[in-house]
Amino acid sequence: MATGDSRNGHGADAATGDGGIQTVVTEKDMQSLRALEGKLLTTLTLWEDSLAYGDEDEVVPETERIFFDCDLYLADRQLLEVYGASAYFDPDGEPLQGMEVITEALGELAEGGNVVAEVGSDAEDGLVLVFAADDEATMIMAVSGWVLSTWDELPDYDE
Repeated sequence: MATGDSRNGHGADAATGDGGIQTVVTEKDMQSLRALEGKLLTTLTLWEDSLAYGDEDEVVPETERIFFDCDLYLADRQLLEVYGASAYFDPDGEPLQGMEVITEALGELAEGGNVVAEVGSDAEDGLVLVFAADDEATMIMAVSGWVLSTWDELPDYDE
């Protein structure tokens, strides 16, 4: 897993609003997103800042953050850029809090042989992803915005 500090490369267009960030899951979107079910998560890049905190007057301390942005590199060269996402281990529990906790959990997700087990939407038609390894759910990700595209090469972790 890599951590990025700017949106050069993947996510650059989406960060400026030119990439067409989707925020509501439509029936047409769901057809495209459901094609991700069963795809292996190859790796991911976690961004240091989230668009969810861009309009904040005061900086939210890292220990209190629950939202993150990341690029999910899936099998078959599918790339899902997620914005303002929150992660849960329990569907009835609270979201993971603190960038250290989130980073560790996403690192385990990226290295754990996880697949996108289910793609769905919440009551507000927001995107929800369920990841699983060995048919056991490992993480639920609620996503405020996303862009679905393809990747040409995996990120270089030596940068």
